[in-house]
Amino acid sequence: DHGINTLGLELIAGANFKQGDVELRKDGQSTWPDKTIITQAFAENLYPNDWQSAVGKTVYISQTQPMQIIGIVKALQAPWNGWNGVERSMLVPFQREAKGGYYFIRTEKGRRDELMPIIEKALAESDKERIIRRVTTTEDTRNRSYQQHNATNKILTTVVITLTLITGFGIVGLAIFSINRRTKQIGTRRALGATKGQIMRYFMMENLIISTFGNIIGCIGAIGLNMWLVSTFNLSPIGFELILFGIVTLFVVGQIAVLYPARKAALIPPATATRTI
Repeated sequence: DHGINTLGLELIAGANFKQGDVELRKDGQSTWPDKTIITQAFAENLYPNDWQSAVGKTVYISQTQPMQIIGIVKALQAPWNGWNGVERSMLVPFQREAKGGYYFIRTEKGRRDELMPIIEKALAESDKERIIRRVTTTEDTRNRSYQQHNATNKILTTVVITLTLITGFGIVGLAIFSINRRTKQIGTRRALGATKGQIMRYFMMENLIISTFGNIIGCIGAIGLNMWLVSTFNLSPIGFELILFGIVTLFVVGQIAVLYPARKAALIPPATATRTI
């Protein structure tokens, strides 16, 4: 009945557990308590149109085991961080009738590190047969739990940045190659009155058109691949805002990359056109 306060959860609907709701549960026992508190994400999954109406409703943890939803907390992740429903968790009021177990202790703000050895010593002295394997913080537990995810994110971030840089350098190289091939043409335009700004805008607009076609093809491919991954592996669909961010990023990278070659083209003198006549 102290779980919500200990975990620092925010009860946004319904009521908390009472002391009489807590049951003793043996290992291997098939029955469960008849009350539960679920997360808002779970309630929205059950009742998308009115998640608050989940309070008082009955859900089944098995075909013969009903549970009444008495409250809803704002957020609580399940232990399985690889599960796509990690936010759809529930609290059940029971105490394990076993020799082993875990204590979750909340301390005053700023006194955690000071109290950890004191609490460990007090627990050891309260039962001489108790073996304390590890005392850790929620921060350490979270970091350890998401260690592989963080490593994967860092690797993917490095790959994305590397590919973006390669794309930028590729645009620079192709633009310079194109300018070198069209030196006479650029010189002729300058001789006919084209300003440096007009030459720069020409190459930047040319790059913008090419980037637009590339982004359209890439966007279609990304959406198609995402739909296939969602249907095949039951993954969460990628948000449109991420695709939009990628499109904008590529446009910006493309324009920055072509800026130097375009400036170089604008500096070609009009006399260049007459040197090859």
